[in-house]
Amino acid sequence: MLSYIKYLLILLFPISSAWADLTIFDVRKNLPMSDSDPVFRDFIINGGNEAGLSVGMIVTVQRRTPLYDTYQNRSAGDLQLKVAKVKIIHVQKGLAVARLHSEFTREGTPILEENYIMVGDSIDLSSASSDKKADGGKSEGSSAAMMPDSQPIASNSKPNGQILVNSVELSSHASKDPSNQPLPQKVDVPVLQ
Repeated sequence: MLSYIKYLLILLFPISSAWADLTIFDVRKNLPMSDSDPVFRDFIINGGNEAGLSVGMIVTVQRRTPLYDTYQNRSAGDLQLKVAKVKIIHVQKGLAVARLHSEFTREGTPILEENYIMVGDSIDLSSASSDKKADGGKSEGSSAAMMPDSQPIASNSKPNGQILVNSVELSSHASKDPSNQPLPQKVDVPVLQ
């Protein structure tokens, strides 16, 4: 009887640990070719449809931050802090892909040293909610490019640093007459704003 219980525990342990340990193991970003191109960040999660994830699901990303009490020279425990909410855009067996949905403000909550989603952050399935307009009759494995609401979300209202460079327009439709050609323009040094 005891060996039967051990056998069941061994069989059930991998399933429960797979559901409990959903983490982000990779972050990918596209390379925009102009200032008007959208920037997408994909967060790859180490669990898929077998872990209960589905397209359109919105889940909370959390970070465990260990604290150390130097005064008493002992561990003070761990802070479990909410970082952001992500929306699942693709699910398959063994992995899922999510994009930023919203961020939590730090007012009234402990400060995070890195206030962005990073590798090693965990997914809280108990916070899962559904985006009603996400699926819209599409199959579960539909790509983000086909989803109308998969636009990138700005992380804050302040503009990020951009490098602005004066440019000279070069056109293949310029006239052949040298008198009609515009004078060369001086190009300034790039300015970080």
